[in-house]
Amino acid sequence: MLEAECRDDDWSNMAAEEDEHGNFAMHYFVSNRSYISDTPRNSTEVDARHMNIWWDYEVTYKLWHAHPPALSTPNRDNQLPLQIALLAGREQIVSFLLIKYPEAALRVNSMDNIHVFIHLLGYISIENRVMKVYYPGECFSTMYFLVRLRPDIVGYAFWPHSTHPQAV
Repeated sequence: MLEAECRDDDWSNMAAEEDEHGNFAMHYFVSNRSYISDTPRNSTEVDARHMNIWWDYEVTYKLWHAHPPALSTPNRDNQLPLQIALLAGREQIVSFLLIKYPEAALRVNSMDNIHVFIHLLGYISIENRVMKVYYPGECFSTMYFLVRLRPDIVGYAFWPHSTHPQAV
C-alpha cells in the first residue's frame, strides 16, 4: 500500500515493478484523480488540501527517486506519466514531472499540440509551495528549456488569443 511507511528498498522494489500493461507504480499513482484542485469550502478543507499537496509530492518524489526511468518509459498505450497526470488533473504532480523530465512534453505526438504546450508552461509558472521550497529557480529553468524546445511558441506571446500568429 502506498500510504504505508516503507523502507527505501521497499520503495525501490515497488517502483521498479512493471505490470502487464507496462505501468510502473508512478503511472498508477499519477493516474488517481486529484481532489486537490477542487475549491476548498472552509478552513478545514484548505488545511487538508495543503497536506494532500505535500503528501502527493512526497510520494511522487519517493517513486521517482526509487525508479527514475519510470518518467521516461511509456506504458503499452504509449502514455508517459506526464500525460496520465494531466488527464487526471494532478496539477502539482505535473509541475514535478516537468521539472524532472521536461522532454516528456515533446516525446509523444499527442503532446505536440501548441495549446497543450502552453498549458504545461502555465503549470510550472505558477509558484506553488512544493516546487518553491524544494526546487527554487528550477521552474524558471524548466520553462526556458521548454521554450527552447519549441521556439515557435514565442510568437503566441505577441498575438491575441483568438488568432494564430501564422494566420494573420
